[in-house]
Amino acid sequence: MYSNTKSNGFRENNDYKRHALTLNTVHKLNAKNELSILGTFSDLKAFIPSSLNETDFANNPESAAFTWKQSRGFEDTKRGIIGISLIHKFNEKLEQSTSVFMSFRNSYEPRPFNILDETVFGYGLRHRITGNLTVNDKKINWTSGIEFFKDNYKYQTFENLYEDFPEANSSIKGVALSNFKEKRYYYNLFFEGRYPVTSKTDVVFGINYNKTSYNLDDKFPVSSTNK
Repeated sequence: MYSNTKSNGFRENNDYKRHALTLNTVHKLNAKNELSILGTFSDLKAFIPSSLNETDFANNPESAAFTWKQSRGFEDTKRGIIGISLIHKFNEKLEQSTSVFMSFRNSYEPRPFNILDETVFGYGLRHRITGNLTVNDKKINWTSGIEFFKDNYKYQTFENLYEDFPEANSSIKGVALSNFKEKRYYYNLFFEGRYPVTSKTDVVFGINYNKTSYNLDDKFPVSSTNK
């Protein structure tokens, strides 16, 4: 599915343009195996009018905030994700599903106070087993699995020199102000069971363990103002 959205907006510096593409397909490989693929991509550019003070809002609500209009502040973002899942059915009582995915986001956002440049790339895995067993003529449904995600996040800020070049009527990228690289890790283990005590009451029990860790690296050169 493809969509194309455009808008001039009600306010100044309020143009909006977005392209989006989505793919979703399911393949029945055989009686016990099913493969599904999901992918999305979007390309967005949205100018930012920002907020107004009470006087400007009352007298000229369609105007943009002065500094955002002068710098032509906007957000330009491209993002996508693709995932593949395989479901295998062992029998009527046991099934497993495994999913792997990758995602990315590239974003460039000039603001009056600085320009933000971001890149994110991530990937992950999710494996789950579901089943049921009978105890005292009652069916216990259970699920167990593991998840892992990793993100590599890079972001920099730069001076915005729009005030030094008013004739450009746009943001002007200056020297770097910061430069960071961050790695994020997520782990998750889980188990859940459901036991029908009576026809109207179920007992749900479960256990979960998760761990999140971050590694931040400041890549900006050390100076008297950055130690």
